[in-house]
Amino acid sequence: YKLNIFFFKNEETAQGFVDKFGQETVGSEEFATRHGRPDGYYSQRSEWYRPLAINPGWLPILHELEKGKMSKPVPWKKDFVVLRLEDKVEGTRKDFELVKKQLQKTVWEMKENSLTIELLTKLRKKYKVKINSERVEQLDTEAMDEDLSDEPLISTSKGNISEKLVVAKIRQLHRFRRQNGFKEDSSIQFKNQVVNGIIDQTLTSWEALARKYEQKPPFEAVYQFYCQHRMIKLLEEQLFSAKATVSQEEIESYYKSNIVLFTQPEVVRMAIVAGSEEDLNALWLEVATGGEFILLAQQRTGQDIPVREIPVNHLNPKVKEILDKLTTNEVSQVFTVDDHVSLVQLIEHKAAQVMPLAEVKETIRGTLRTAKLGSLRKDYLDKLREEYKVESNETVWQDLKKEMEQLDETP
Repeated sequence: YKLNIFFFKNEETAQGFVDKFGQETVGSEEFATRHGRPDGYYSQRSEWYRPLAINPGWLPILHELEKGKMSKPVPWKKDFVVLRLEDKVEGTRKDFELVKKQLQKTVWEMKENSLTIELLTKLRKKYKVKINSERVEQLDTEAMDEDLSDEPLISTSKGNISEKLVVAKIRQLHRFRRQNGFKEDSSIQFKNQVVNGIIDQTLTSWEALARKYEQKPPFEAVYQFYCQHRMIKLLEEQLFSAKATVSQEEIESYYKSNIVLFTQPEVVRMAIVAGSEEDLNALWLEVATGGEFILLAQQRTGQDIPVREIPVNHLNPKVKEILDKLTTNEVSQVFTVDDHVSLVQLIEHKAAQVMPLAEVKETIRGTLRTAKLGSLRKDYLDKLREEYKVESNETVWQDLKKEMEQLDETP
């Protein structure tokens, strides 16, 4: 479908627009030339859409429209739209083949998601899962460890999960977000997401073992591999653990020598909108005379304008250059980047911050310990190779590598 979508603030204005122009059947270019920007609408969008990209509620309306005709005003969010069908091209077999793989993937993911939800719902009943929702909401992730309770936050027929374990998982995710330049999230929704993730992973593991999947292909070989890997790790722990201790001096030295690894990146929070030069110049003028950028941009585009938080070193160079000249909440002049006419507002500019040693100490300890274990393991294996005279058949090895590479390339 090629649609002209007109956005209005109220139904009365939209209906007046339809009454005035709805019977005309000219093309969009002639329509725009004849009427310019008709009074009463705040934005217009004209482009081709596949059915999957169209609001499902609009499809029945479009099925009834003739080319060049307009719909009645249609509610959309808090506003109204008028749909004008400029053109319609029926799909062909060739067109279908272009989107077939994507459709198959979409349908597969929908079925997979549906079956996963169905399975997890049954498992929650089977293992009698109960969540103390009130305590989840009241979780204080900043509390001292000794103030956290060992009482079960999640109870099941096979065991319980305490408040301490849930808070530890939330803190782990918080560290990950900080290290990657994202805000921490302590909302109830985030806490529930963590709790549900713990439950889902635990239940699927229990059920896989109950069904003895580890004894059946294709999981049997994978399970054996990880069992052997675990045994090797336990053996290495016994052989090398005492020699792989890490001192406080080593941690401090590594921290000072690699301070860039523990520096949260410089980040900007910004809102950016693209459109025609005419529309954006009009938007800029409205903002310059006291309007709110995001609110006005949403009204003109008919879309939500997200506030994005992006590390400075990930920005397009031209966008970075423009943002560097802006102060907090200032809106740029209209500019073009990658063939898109744009306006950007700088919401906040956060300088790079060095994470305290106390916060990353255990991460550093793990890194140094892993390096020491790797060195000890290498020395040990070198001695074993000398003692047992290990030899490899290079020809067979190269043939096997080629075979595996061919398997990797198979779609």
